[in-house]
Amino acid sequence: MVDATDFDGCTALHHAAKSGSCRVVELLLAASPTLLDVVDKDGCTALLYAVIRQHGAASKHHFETASLLLAAKPRNIRASASSDWHVLHYCASRYDGHAETVEKILAIDPGLVRTLTAELQTPLWLMGATMR
Repeated sequence: MVDATDFDGCTALHHAAKSGSCRVVELLLAASPTLLDVVDKDGCTALLYAVIRQHGAASKHHFETASLLLAAKPRNIRASASSDWHVLHYCASRYDGHAETVEKILAIDPGLVRTLTAELQTPLWLMGATMR
């Protein structure tokens, strides 16, 4: 039952990542590690949701959630809610994006640093544009 999805294709892991529930993420990954790479109808993994929500007041919980998910070494790290933005683009585009998260993402897939958005922006360009 842990692998069940809702009408949007989200698993319990997607929802735990969206809410920054670290303990629930730990329990779900222990019960079913394959949840890590499940993509919902929008093309999002749980990691992508944790990174997208990694800002503002709830940042600490989503940062910890993203760290847990990255430690599990997702195979589907290039999953994308849009056709060209993946987890590194979202993380780099935030002023309060965590350098530690960027480092962990690049440790899994160093090639992500060279990927382009439809506007020909690399994650490094997005990070620089955000810091201005």
